[in-house]
Amino acid sequence: MTCTYSPKNGLVDSEENIETPPDIAIVPACRVWPTVVLEFGYAEPYEDLKADVKLLLEGSEGKITKAIIIKLQPLREGETQIQKGVVEMWHRIDGQVRKDGSRKNLFPPAMGHAPQQLELTLGAILGGQFSNQATEGWGEDDTVILTFDLLRRAINDATNRHLIRKGVLQED
Repeated sequence: MTCTYSPKNGLVDSEENIETPPDIAIVPACRVWPTVVLEFGYAEPYEDLKADVKLLLEGSEGKITKAIIIKLQPLREGETQIQKGVVEMWHRIDGQVRKDGSRKNLFPPAMGHAPQQLELTLGAILGGQFSNQATEGWGEDDTVILTFDLLRRAINDATNRHLIRKGVLQED
């Protein structure tokens, strides 16, 4: 598969006439391709999210190092907060797309637990530009942490804004 990437269209496979823009992409300076992508699913089925992640990781031929799936269960009538959601990290190893670790519950938050988080290495984020972009003292194995509490708060805020726009909730 020979693919290109553009910020507007995402991954483009002109032979198959496929465009797959990621929902969020981390693109280090001086790069066209992202190194880490996030795919959010609300109404989109989980299998479609996995197919998108597989296409992004395989089509980038290693340029995208990590893909994160966040799958949320759509709100049911009368609900005003997300009730169920999971997070998975995926990567490509030896040409195969695989889940990196296990699926983690995002919603509902686990009670009485150590803080939940995803860890991304600076090497994964900066990719081949690590030596050009890293600050002195940084190592490729140093990590950046995305806490689930922060992620839940952002999703809850977005859900509230959506419900206010739809007239389900009143603005405070």
